[in-house]
Formats: sequence, structure tokens, C-alpha cells
Amino acid sequence: MKKTISTIVWLLVMSLALSLPLSVVAATVTYNADTTISLPNNLTLTILNGSKIESITINDDSTLTVSTGSDTDLSLRSTARKDFSTTVSSGTSPNIGETCDVGLGYSQLAMSAATSTVTVTVSSTVLCGGDTSSTTTGTGSGTTGGGGGGGGEVTTTSGTTIGIGETSSVGSVTTSGKTLNMYQGSQANFSSVTSGGVSENHSAKITKVDLTSQTVTLTIQSDPVMITLAVGQSKNVDLNGDGKEDVIVKLKSLVVNKAELTFTSLHTAVARSGELIKLQCAANAGLNDPCRAVYYVGNNGKRYVFPNIKTYNTWYTDFSTVKIVSADELAKYLIGGNVTYRPGVKLVKITTDPKVYAVSANGALRWVTTAVIAQELYGDNWSSQIEDVPDAFFVNYRTGIDIGSAAGYSKTGAMDVSPSINSDKGL
Repeated sequence: MKKTISTIVWLLVMSLALSLPLSVVAATVTYNADTTISLPNNLTLTILNGSKIESITINDDSTLTVSTGSDTDLSLRSTARKDFSTTVSSGTSPNIGETCDVGLGYSQLAMSAATSTVTVTVSSTVLCGGDTSSTTTGTGSGTTGGGGGGGGEVTTTSGTTIGIGETSSVGSVTTSGKTLNMYQGSQANFSSVTSGGVSENHSAKITKVDLTSQTVTLTIQSDPVMITLAVGQSKNVDLNGDGKEDVIVKLKSLVVNKAELTFTSLHTAVARSGELIKLQCAANAGLNDPCRAVYYVGNNGKRYVFPNIKTYNTWYTDFSTVKIVSADELAKYLIGGNVTYRPGVKLVKITTDPKVYAVSANGALRWVTTAVIAQELYGDNWSSQIEDVPDAFFVNYRTGIDIGSAAGYSKTGAMDVSPSINSDKGL
């Protein structure tokens, strides 16, 4: 409180010493071109060329908070002819007027000449003016704003874009960084490795975009942390409240109300038994790049290779649980061998052998001796359940006992014996 009072006293003293009104101390922003802003409810407005304002903030509920001064001259236009309403929350009521031109298809709010804070609400459903064009209402004359002027700057950004008020899952934030283009109300759900080497799920939401100060405020949670960034500024964030910083968040640019942010992890994952791991791929990595390989970490401290996608799909339905690790972390785990088909999921055959096999634990191939038995075990469409194992991978399997009757094999039983690769290999 003392600091605030002393600051106010200093401003008063400086104002009196210069024989100037106190409002001169505040900074005024002049818009030298028409500037389009987007609201969380997807409405767009244009701040017209020549407008002067102390500050304008887009709120989560799609209202605007406008701070005005004695030299304010704001013209705000809706080309969708939406109706404006205003509420003065502090200070002296400024001159406010609304122009509605049905013929040209726009509505326009003018505000000038007072020190105040005004909340502007733009109706998402009500149009101004009814059937009457060029009708002006309001408490003062105002101005209808400057003309055309040059267009705004066009900036091309990279990364994932999340729309106004939208929520999107953007995957893992790694030490390589992730670029996100976000707006007011945009929320990114992401995973990132924390100081303990464990990947955790978190979110980041833009709660405020201040066009005047060119700052963005984000709330990052599970353990809520609020940060405000200016363009070019970065901050380290503790994601889980353990007192250790986990990610770096940087505001690269703010063009109108689109914020380009980068999120970079400060930690790499520590692999644990039973997890899937791989290297981070560069943006231009080819399909055969070694970074594409996914490994299973066994109880014996070794990693096991999936020889192809068909083998992988018998164990997992997607890649959502794959953990990105550093090259140094990956190198800690020697290759233990290849993963074989999960028992009970598919029938297999070798490309150079006409026999059809069921798979048992640890890659045991058991010849299904007749089509009748295969039908009893895998149904009428049993032949569509057969997948070829390339000759090169045949060495990963071993010969098991032939199946001479349906009673000699159970799909469900085989799967139950091998719920994981660790179990299947007896690790």
C-alpha cells in the first residue's frame, strides 16, 4: 500500500510541477491503420485508423474493457452490423455514440473525451438500427472515426493453431520445443516431462490479451500458475509445484490478437520397465529415419524392437503412450531382441511355408493342423485373421506343439498368459 500511495504522490507532484493535468502521464496508443480484433465468441471488430485509446482488453466473455483519457478518440466498427452497448464502471462518462448504417451494412461505436473505464458489449444476435439507416443514438456527439489507412501487417507463423475459445490436445512438449498459435480463450492440453523424469499432463490457457501493452496472460495447470509475457519475453514455469522449473514459455509475437508461443521442456524422460520409448524426430525426418523406431523397455533393462507395424498393433492400438527420450537415455538400454506377435490375437504364416500357426507365449508357433480347427478357434472368417511373418523375422519365433484339436488352444487363455511383453518373454 505504501508503494502505491508514494507512486500516486509522485505523479501528482510531477503533474503540478509541469502544470499539466494528471491524465497526460498516461500513455496513449494511436492506431495508424485499421486493426481487426477477434472476440472469443468469433465476432470480429475493427479499430479504425486514427483511433486513440489508453488501453483496450478482450475479456473471456467477449466483452471489451476500454480505458479512456482526455485525448481518447475511439472508433470501433462491426461490419456484421452488431449492436453495441456500454457500461461505465469508473470515472467520468465519455461521449459515446453509435452509428448504424443499414445500407452499407455496418455499425460503429464512437467514444471520446473523458477519463474512465468502460465495458463494451457486442451483441452476438441483435442487429442495430432495424429498418432505419444512418441512425445515431447515444449520450454525446462522438466521432465516426478515421477512414481507410493502410492494411495491417500480415505475418506467417508456424506450429499448431488453436482457435478463439477452443481447446486442443497438442501432444508432448519436449526439449526441442513446440510452437503454438493461440488466441483469447485458447487452451492447449499437453504432456511434458517434469523434474522427476516422469511425463505429466497439463494445460495452458490464454486468459487475457492486452493489445495496448502487447502482453499475454496465461494460466498453466494442473497446479495453477499465472504468468504474463511481453513480446520476446520468456519465463520458466514449475508445472507441478515441487519447487523445480519444468518448462520455458516464450511469447514470440503478438499480431493483433494472435499470440505465437513456444513451450520447451527443461527435462528429458527417464525410461522405465514396461514403457514405450523413442527419439524425438526432426520436422523433416524421413519415414525410415531411426527416430521413427519405437522400443519396449523390458524388466531386464534392455529395449525390444517392434519389427513392423503389424506386430506393434497386436499389442497397442495407438502411439499415445510412447515416451520421447534423449539419445543418451536411449543408449542406456541395449537391444534385447525383437517383439513377437501377441498370443491369441492373430494367426500367422511364414511367406515360404504354407502352414498356418497360432502363437503362444514367447513366440511359440503352433501349427493349426486343419481348416476346421482354425474355424473353431477364430470363426468363419479365420482366413482373414492370417498375417504373413517375413522370413527375416522367422528367427524371432520358436516351434511349439501342433494343435490337433480346438481343445488344444484357447485364444483368450493365450492372451491372458501374455498381458504384457514382459510377461510374454518371461522377463
